Amino acid sequence: MTFEALDRLLKSYTTDEKIQKQTGVLWIDPSDAKLGQMIRKYQKSNKNVPFFQDLLSRPEHFIISKQSRFAPVPEHSHSWFEIQYVYSGHCTEIVNGTPLTVSEGQLLCLDTDVLHSVAAAEENDIIINLLIHKDYCKKYLSNPFANEDAVTHFFSSLLSDRINHNRYLIIRENPALHFFLRYLMCQYFSPTVTSGMVYENTIALILAEMTALSENETFAGTSLNADNIAQILQYLRSNFRTCTLQSVSDFFKISTSHLTKLVKNQTGMTYKQLVQHLKLSCAENLLLNTQMPIDVICHEAGYENQSHFYKLFFQKHGCTPKEYREKMH
Repeated sequence: MTFEALDRLLKSYTTDEKIQKQTGVLWIDPSDAKLGQMIRKYQKSNKNVPFFQDLLSRPEHFIISKQSRFAPVPEHSHSWFEIQYVYSGHCTEIVNGTPLTVSEGQLLCLDTDVLHSVAAAEENDIIINLLIHKDYCKKYLSNPFANEDAVTHFFSSLLSDRINHNRYLIIRENPALHFFLRYLMCQYFSPTVTSGMVYENTIALILAEMTALSENETFAGTSLNADNIAQILQYLRSNFRTCTLQSVSDFFKISTSHLTKLVKNQTGMTYKQLVQHLKLSCAENLLLNTQMPIDVICHEAGYENQSHFYKLFFQKHGCTPKEYREKMH
């Protein structure tokens, strides 16, 4: 399938959309009695009842589908991890009570069990849902990315039982992601004998590109979710050189004890240990990939006291920064 053929497919009306365009209501497949019963229960009670929970019983490890456009999707949750990709237009929804608008080219990553509802979309609003089973994530989580970024921690905590799975993450528009996602959809909607291998490699590329994008993310204080550990860790990655426990707590408007607990539960490290880890990782990267003098690297990594830097570096590596550079080259 070519990208042009994919575009025609995505913009054409599905059976659901034809019915929704006429009626404005969510169409229920008569053959899916359990789903129909849950939706009717929602419509009758007007309460927040999860649906699609564990209804994804197909044998595939991941599913790609186009969001039906012309009717709202009630609040629901499911046990699969979800990436919503806005192929064109925009997507308006409420995630854990927070109104969000995701624009063309952006991705909304939803953790398992997140309650979310989607507003009815217009003609040009094409939203793609990529649902990934937890087991399928394990192969990527067994070799975590080197960087301590928001996407890495978001994905690495998907299988954790120590946290509440109620988080989301928005990834900004990127041409590479747009290409990879279109390529993945072409393979999925028109499979070949090599599609299985293509799926795995392309999803790995998508996750890697999302990770690279997250390195330079900035957050506005008004849009932060205090319990979104991915945002907190990304903020630390961007500000580890100068931030303090108090300054981070003030930024996220949470107590220092709550911040400490969030960091410890997610990373297994104390706040101080995590910041030292980020500083030393920065120094290691500069030692290996630049010719900067060591005193400059010390400053760039956020250390004001060079003797303290040497002490911590030796404790970790058993050698001086100079010896480390020589040994690794």
